[in-house]
Amino acid sequence: MTKKGRRHCESKNYKLVVPPNVPVRNFWAITTYDLETASYIRNVEKSSIDSTQKQLQKNADGSVDIYFGPKAPKGKESNWLPTDPKRRFFLLSRFYGPETGGDSRNSMNRFTVVPGSCLNAADCVCQA
Repeated sequence: MTKKGRRHCESKNYKLVVPPNVPVRNFWAITTYDLETASYIRNVEKSSIDSTQKQLQKNADGSVDIYFGPKAPKGKESNWLPTDPKRRFFLLSRFYGPETGGDSRNSMNRFTVVPGSCLNAADCVCQA
């Protein structure tokens, strides 16, 4: 859900910023799920990204931008989780070996719409 309580529009691309130095001993993971089935999204190439993946692009400050939606942003394919443009979805964050000393949960609630990400003009009206 967005900050205004609206569901994410399945036809748009979004960005989630994972902060640097997530307090975990092992790794963190972000996974996309189909909202109707509560299962992995079918017929997509990958459904999860985690901090152990070598191809993951990190920002200069150590944070990681994760993109999710029906189309990968150019040059960001390694940080993209595909979704089905016709099905609602949700994300789940997992922290393997969580440690004390930090609270990344609140700072991981910042989703933004990727500008120009709608598949067509009619897709940009999701409000329900």
